[in-house]
Amino acid sequence: MHEDLRIVKTKRALLDAFFTMAEEKSFEDITVNELCARAGIRRATFYKHFDDKYHFLTFMTKSLRDEFDAEIAERKLPVGYVDYFIEYMRAVILFLDKNELAISRILESEMSSTLINIIVEQNDIDTRRVLEKSALALPAPPETVATMITGGITRIILQWLEGGKKKSTDELAEELSNILKHFFNKEPR
Repeated sequence: MHEDLRIVKTKRALLDAFFTMAEEKSFEDITVNELCARAGIRRATFYKHFDDKYHFLTFMTKSLRDEFDAEIAERKLPVGYVDYFIEYMRAVILFLDKNELAISRILESEMSSTLINIIVEQNDIDTRRVLEKSALALPAPPETVATMITGGITRIILQWLEGGKKKSTDELAEELSNILKHFFNKEPR
């Protein structure tokens, strides 16, 4: 079932306003009043859709995830599990790089663990699904291997972001690709 176009426009205006504001100040410093004023909506409208700004942050995170999923669908990732993981991981790096400023502001906020947990949880589910469909002989159950892969890659990417991106996106993607190939007993290119 599709949302009413007015609701979609309201939520899009709030997201756009939030991303603009996130470039200027931390999440904690953004108030609902400021967000509504920047989005051009009434405060009552905000509260019609969200309990508070933390509920909105969850919605924003899900929206980012939906945008990422749409990009993944457009990429038509390879069917082979190693190539799939490599391309999926590249897509994550490029997506984070594209949305760097807003994501960095959120990572600097007290809500960073919530954002990371939401993202990791979905990536873990995606990875587990691929592992369950593969004919790969895993050293542990798919959910354990998926958690190890997504947790490790997430931590490396976060260190890259927090460390000022001293490597290019291509260098980071190549480094992680080599780790995945080694893990799955394929020689790095």
